[in-house]
Amino acid sequence: MKRNKVRTLAVNIILVLFCFIVPNNLLADSTARVPDQEMLSLAKEYNRKEGGQSFLVMHQGKIIGEDYPNGGSKDKSLALASGTKSFNGIVALAAIEDGIITLNEKVCDSLTEWKKDPLKSQITYQQLLTLTSGLEPGTHANTYKDTWKNVIKAPMKGKPGEQFQYGPNHLNTFGEALQRYLLMFYGETYEQYLKRRILDPIGVKLEWKGRFADSNPQLAGGSAMTARDWAKFGEWVCNRGIINGTSIISSKLFDLLTVGTKANPAYGLTWWLQTVGSSSQKNDWLPKDFFMAAGAGNQRLYIIRSLELVIVRQAPISDKYHFDDKTFLSLLLKGKDEVETGFVPDDIEMGDPTLSYGDPEFEPFGTRVLFQDRVDNNSIWVDYLNPETGEFSTKDGKNILVDTGIAPLKESRQGPEWGVSKNGSAIFYSKKDDKGVMQIWRATLQGVKVSTQQLTYSNLNMYGVFASQSITSNSIKISCVQHTISNPTGSAVWFDENTPLEINILPNAYFWVKGLRFSSDANYVFYSYQSSSNPYEKGTSQIAMMDTTTKEIKILTNDPGNKDEAWPFIAPEYNYELCIATTINNEKIAIYRNNKNPSGFWSKVAEIKMPENSNYQYMYSMEPIQLTNKSITFSYFTIVAYLDNTGESSVPREDSSLWLFGLGNKLARRVDQPMHGHKLEPETWTSNLDVFYYYNFIDVDKNPNVGHLRRCKTGL
Repeated sequence: MKRNKVRTLAVNIILVLFCFIVPNNLLADSTARVPDQEMLSLAKEYNRKEGGQSFLVMHQGKIIGEDYPNGGSKDKSLALASGTKSFNGIVALAAIEDGIITLNEKVCDSLTEWKKDPLKSQITYQQLLTLTSGLEPGTHANTYKDTWKNVIKAPMKGKPGEQFQYGPNHLNTFGEALQRYLLMFYGETYEQYLKRRILDPIGVKLEWKGRFADSNPQLAGGSAMTARDWAKFGEWVCNRGIINGTSIISSKLFDLLTVGTKANPAYGLTWWLQTVGSSSQKNDWLPKDFFMAAGAGNQRLYIIRSLELVIVRQAPISDKYHFDDKTFLSLLLKGKDEVETGFVPDDIEMGDPTLSYGDPEFEPFGTRVLFQDRVDNNSIWVDYLNPETGEFSTKDGKNILVDTGIAPLKESRQGPEWGVSKNGSAIFYSKKDDKGVMQIWRATLQGVKVSTQQLTYSNLNMYGVFASQSITSNSIKISCVQHTISNPTGSAVWFDENTPLEINILPNAYFWVKGLRFSSDANYVFYSYQSSSNPYEKGTSQIAMMDTTTKEIKILTNDPGNKDEAWPFIAPEYNYELCIATTINNEKIAIYRNNKNPSGFWSKVAEIKMPENSNYQYMYSMEPIQLTNKSITFSYFTIVAYLDNTGESSVPREDSSLWLFGLGNKLARRVDQPMHGHKLEPETWTSNLDVFYYYNFIDVDKNPNVGHLRRCKTGL
């Protein structure tokens, strides 16, 4: 070939220079490993749930995991979308080895119409292949009406090499430029060269489902392949161009694929580098030699040479699912729960350190927080929160005074609570009447104007209040405990705010625990059902549910263990169905789902335990984080963890910790700063920027009667 001697010399120069910039340390991080069957199962189930149609894992060239759910099959060719782009980088390596081009060569040597353009004449092949050419990136719309010759007429949007701009024009321009040489030297089209030089020797088939009007393939997103063929291609790339002992392209050239640019260090020669997820944040636990081909709909070909792994994932191109690279890879390569070592807690004190911020509660779907000041006449205060920092808008949180002289927390066992209906938010709390009997009160706020109203007029104390939080319901429902504190005979009850005298009793409720909570639509109330003959002595408790319309009772669980909590929540992991979270013997969180069992009992579908290497093994004050944004694909739970299982006694503990757990992604994250003292009442608030985690802290060394308020970031 006429250009071959010059090209060979240029290739050698490039490879010599490259040796000085390739990092030597390509060893895998110790947290990522070759998946065992349990890890494969976790990733497979996640892929199924997120609409995947193929899942294939190769280790050392052998398939160790394979699944074709949701209408997929091993023989079905699926669109790769922008996963197509990565074939162009491989074609470039072949063209370099064949002496056709070099990466630093000006493209205008082939596209001679560019020679007089001051910017286009400076574009190199490397810039086309790293999407930094400066060309208008273009879109995939109306590709079938266009031609490659029209694509190269795209205007410039910047200087070559200065900006990374994702789009198809760079690579289809590369196709036109290379094809002109191929037709000259071989009488071949780009498509024919790819097939002869790469695909046929590997033994794989690539289909072109997207073409231009001139019949040229859409090189940035028009191909389709079976999972097995894509994995076989990936295995060949993983082995640096060698298959069955035969080198198809020089192994040294494959290092060129994984060098990023100044404009985008995370994108090499048509391959993404050690960066996953929409936030494009580096994941240090991944091996340093991780790279991938990626396309719309979360088509993925992951390659990790140090682990000898090739992973394929394919799915329909749809907005219906919320696949997440980091979660998928964490399940596959890390597996079981681990305490995160890289998370740095952001744990600060809020407000005035001399005040006691009793039982803070955060307005659902809103921006306000309330607390009970136990030092200043048991007053209720409300303030607005800063969405960026999660802190008070005022210095001490005392923005709006709601009421004073409410029942002390030692008597009410539960501070003021927010309730929500389609009419807005209200605050519910216990306050003694003129006879000294605790009643339920309601406060509503219009700006800084406060209206309070006594709702109940019972002869028994009404306390331990919870309220429904449903933006679709016409009114708010309230649950509480009704009895005399000195003589524990009474019951757990609920009523509607509009008919507070119509009290509904929850039969056999074990009301010594905090377990009277409403579903997100307020149609059901869930509670701990005491099966003991004496409902005032702790025994084995199950979860029960009352229909707030029909008043029908159903016992939902029948398995061993005392269930002290009954939290209904919407679970993304289970098709956004209503599920129940509870703690069992304070040793684990259990998740129950209605699988329509003939027995009528709900099925336990998951458990969450403290990490084995944590000293804190007992879980209290569990709450789900009620995230309403459907881009959130996992359920999260907060807990206080203690060293022993003696309960949340009135005596402050000297050691405790705060945790965040993820259900679908197996997250186990400690969010607080280790401090000597008692931590309790964890709550969360979701702004449009972050999920904040709050808690009361009692400094047992200084003043055990003051509950400081602290705020942590969750990292979600």
